[in-house]
Amino acid sequence: MEIQGIPLSDNENNAETESKVLTVLKKIYENISQDDIDIAHRLGKSKTNKNPTLLLDLFLEEPETIFIRKKAIFIRNVLGVETLNIAKK
Repeated sequence: MEIQGIPLSDNENNAETESKVLTVLKKIYENISQDDIDIAHRLGKSKTNKNPTLLLDLFLEEPETIFIRKKAIFIRNVLGVETLNIAKK
């Protein structure tokens, strides 16, 4: 899953990144927990003034992933997230 637009904090670490991702995903799937996130990390520094893209992998079954994919448009209005691109595995 790819998320763009979540603000980058100064000296942000992986735990903070995962916490931000969890906050955003809870807005569209309230049953998600920290244990459902396998990994969440940023793709290096952005060449523009935009926030670096986030990549994440979730420990979720296909029905939950489909639900999140269907609600992806909603997340654009959550915390100023620009886009949510979800690729099938």
